[in-house]
Amino acid sequence: MLTTDCEHWLLVAPQYDLANKIETLPEDIFSAMPDLKNIRLHSNRISEINENIFKPIFSRLTWFKINGNPIDCHCSIRWIVTVDKPNLDWRKFEGDCTEPRELAGRPLRDLKTSDFAHCG
Repeated sequence: MLTTDCEHWLLVAPQYDLANKIETLPEDIFSAMPDLKNIRLHSNRISEINENIFKPIFSRLTWFKINGNPIDCHCSIRWIVTVDKPNLDWRKFEGDCTEPRELAGRPLRDLKTSDFAHCG
């Protein structure tokens, strides 16, 4: 979790850039950041890209850097292939799946709806 000092910094900064040992984020972490355009969560321990946290802000992001994390690309991440991303520069959409085995090493930006055909 983030310390109070980090939370204060996040609320006043137009981007989020921390390379720590973050494993989870509070669901409301970005709720008070209407001008947020860039998220850099690289080199952490985040395995889940929680839909409740990220989907509401994806439409305004220009940069989403989450590489260097053990990202689980099972069914819970299928929302990322259908969410509206009009401002996101695909060259700045960085992060790779580590699970499941058949998607290991696949960049998030290359995921397709067919990768989740087995999901209910």
